[in-house]
Amino acid sequence: MRLTAEGESLTAPLTVKMDPRVKTPHSGLEQAFNTEMRLVSMMDSSYKAIAEARALNNDLSRLSKQQQGPLAPHVARLKKKVEEVLTEPESSDESGDVPPTLEGVTTQAASLYELVGGVDATPTAAQAAAVERIEGRLAVVMNRWNEVKATELPALNGRLRQSGHPELRLRPQPLPQTE
Repeated sequence: MRLTAEGESLTAPLTVKMDPRVKTPHSGLEQAFNTEMRLVSMMDSSYKAIAEARALNNDLSRLSKQQQGPLAPHVARLKKKVEEVLTEPESSDESGDVPPTLEGVTTQAASLYELVGGVDATPTAAQAAAVERIEGRLAVVMNRWNEVKATELPALNGRLRQSGHPELRLRPQPLPQTE
């Protein structure tokens, strides 16, 4: 390690050792790290999708206020689809099944990340199962979001173009910073 201050440099070896209070074996800490990295990857992709979906939803809100004619139902339909992918519904259907949403899956991943990263321990079987569940739910909601981007948005853009209006473009809206 090198320290430089007021023009003088000092060099000394640096040895990093495990905290002696941690009794978790190296393999358990490695599992925790790998679990945390999987969760970070999930959150990263879902945060990007949330930013795009929120920005598109805002654009659709502005457009719906301007469109009272034949484009209005198409704008409303796409806005509803974006909201269904983005946010949890106010209530579930009779079966209690709620399809995964970007915000819901992200919240689940962030909560699990805090649990796994909050201790120096091997992830539990329940935590490992929760990671698998969240990963599956993320795949479902990302497929829904990609479908909206690949088919629904281009369909509305085609109608907008035909009526002489500018097309909607996907652009991420920055997420609020939290501390």
